[in-house]
Amino acid sequence: MVLFIVVPMALVLKRFYALSLLVFALMVPYGFLMRHLAVRAVRRHLEDHPDDLEKFEEHGIISC
Repeated sequence: MVLFIVVPMALVLKRFYALSLLVFALMVPYGFLMRHLAVRAVRRHLEDHPDDLEKFEEHGIISC
């Protein structure tokens, strides 16, 4: 996560603008991947432990 902040800044300082833009462009698919993995983990946890549904709703993790 830190690499998506530090690396583009370093690339801009070294005048590698195109490479910096590429790293910034990869942030969006990375975010979608992390969201997908988080949703999948919550669904799988709720399949194994259906009694935790209320706890997840109380903490605002999911809404039904």
